[in-house]
Order: sequence, then structure tokens, then C-alpha cells
Amino acid sequence: MRLQRILPLLLALLLLAGCASVPQHKVHYRLIEAQSGRLTTGKAILLPLKIKVKEMTASGITEVVPTWTEVGNNNFSASLQRNQQTLFGNMTWVNPPALDEAEATLLDQHIALNETVVSNAVAVTNALSGNAWTHKRKHFDYSIGPGLAFLADRTGADKAILVMGEDVRSSGGRKAAFVVLAAFGVGIPLGHAVTFANIIDLRSGDILWMNQHVSVGELGYLDGKHTDRIVQDLFKEYPGIDSYRQWLANSK
Repeated sequence: MRLQRILPLLLALLLLAGCASVPQHKVHYRLIEAQSGRLTTGKAILLPLKIKVKEMTASGITEVVPTWTEVGNNNFSASLQRNQQTLFGNMTWVNPPALDEAEATLLDQHIALNETVVSNAVAVTNALSGNAWTHKRKHFDYSIGPGLAFLADRTGADKAILVMGEDVRSSGGRKAAFVVLAAFGVGIPLGHAVTFANIIDLRSGDILWMNQHVSVGELGYLDGKHTDRIVQDLFKEYPGIDSYRQWLANSK
């Protein structure tokens, strides 16, 4: 399951955000039970962003625009750097190491795996997933495995930060179709930005923390002020351990 497959679910969650009792962010059960300081201390490496900016045609087909995607990645990188000290406490960021071809391939594979695991975790631990998945919300234990432990050895970092998402923007033809169809009482979507962020333990691969952000027609990746707001919203509850513990206590 990837980002676009769970978009309808995330849009529904956006509408219900004011009444949902389940915390949007998730925290690994080991940090709930102990080691809570790990999220605001230690060293972290920012892994390559997986950000795409797409254009949606009048017929609803989307296609990645490379120049827009480059701008979006640059904006997110800058926003994360600008907000680092405010959002991440005493965590120290270290530079990524130079990788050989085999290491770069391994990293790419784990970033793709992370997208799949996080997308599935969001799908089954949200406020709409029902009682059948309550155990996963209370005992959040997702992992991508220990395959990136070599980064800990090379950098001294104990954690990695991952950010992925897509910004779908309407073409001129799509916007014109929206105006025409609106005159007949028909609405069509004009675009969205869906962003995930998570932090993993580099040695175990455990997903220590994750959150998502959805914007419909408001914020996008091509404006640095917008990516600042998205990053701030993504991590505004960080680390959010106390609030998660409180929810667990109230849900027993």
C-alpha cells in the first residue's frame, strides 16, 4: 500500500480530525513503557527525502514534474533545517556518509520499504480502522528491519528521520474544467498534498514515531513558507509520548 492508495482514507480522517479520539501520531510501545527520552536526545541522520510534485490533467491523470519535484525537495530540506532546533529538542543531526553503489541500493530499498510499512501502519492504526486494529494502536510495533544498521556504524547516529509525500497540482485545463463543471453543480478535486514523516531506530529498524499531514488545495511543496507550515504541523506533537500515554490510560 502506497500514499495514493490511502488518500481517500486520509481525506476522511482530515474531516473527522476534530472529533477523533485516537492520537494522529504514533509512538513505539517501547518508548511508552520506557526510554522516552530517546526521541529528544542522541544523534539523527536525515535520509534522502522521497518527495514528488505532480500535475493533474483535466481528465484526472497525474504525472511527476521533475523541475517541480526538485523545488519541492529543496524546500522541504530547507524547512527541516530551519525548524530543526525548535521541533527536535536536544537531538543532534549528523551528516550522511558517502555510500558505495551497494550501500546506496540498500538505502533506496529500505526507503521504499519504509513507505510501504508506514502507509500500511497509517491505514490500520487510524481512528476509522475499527476495534479489530485497536491492539496495533495500543501496541505500536512496526519495523523495517535492521538493514540500515551500517549507517549507525558509519555516523554514530542512533536514529534516522524520513519524510515522504506527494503534492498533486491541477493543470490549467483541470482548473478550467472545474469552473465549467461547477456551473452544473459538479465538483472535481483540484489537488492535494499528503506528507508522512517517521523516525526509525537505525539498529533495529523499529519505527519509533510517525505522523501524517494532509492538505487539500491549501498548502503545497512549491512554496517554502508552505513547507515550513507542513513540517511544523507534522512535528508539532513531537515527541508526544505523554499525550499517547494519557490516551492509552483513558482507553483501558
